[in-house]
Amino acid sequence: MAAIGSRIWAIPEGYIPSAGIAGDSVLASHEAACILNAGYVGAEVRLTLYFSDPRIALLTTLAFAEK
Repeated sequence: MAAIGSRIWAIPEGYIPSAGIAGDSVLASHEAACILNAGYVGAEVRLTLYFSDPRIALLTTLAFAEK
């Protein structure tokens, strides 16, 4: 079966100060990216994380097939 979907994605994350906005706990700072592999074959996932300071993090993991 041929693979479908995108191979390169940009997932933006908005900046929320660590204290949240106006003390609202619902808007507390966090980072998240949810990835679902709905295919039949596992996939290698590589993430490049960019921060407001010069630090960059490179992560590699596996997304196991859900079918």
